[in-house]
Amino acid sequence: MSVRGRDVKVKVVTLKDGTGKCKVSLWREFAEKEVGIGQHIKITDVVVQTYNNEKSVSTTTRTEMKV
Repeated sequence: MSVRGRDVKVKVVTLKDGTGKCKVSLWREFAEKEVGIGQHIKITDVVVQTYNNEKSVSTTTRTEMKV
């Protein structure tokens, strides 16, 4: 993906639990992390967006992620 004329890596994953599911856009260095089925992930300091009544989450420069 291109942001301000620069190529930036982004990976979209879907997180699920017993209450539902949510798409998560992992930007920059987070896109390079391996995330597998069944792994537990903790992500903090994200941006929540709504489009067509569906919520999604995107990482930011302040995001911390632990797999």
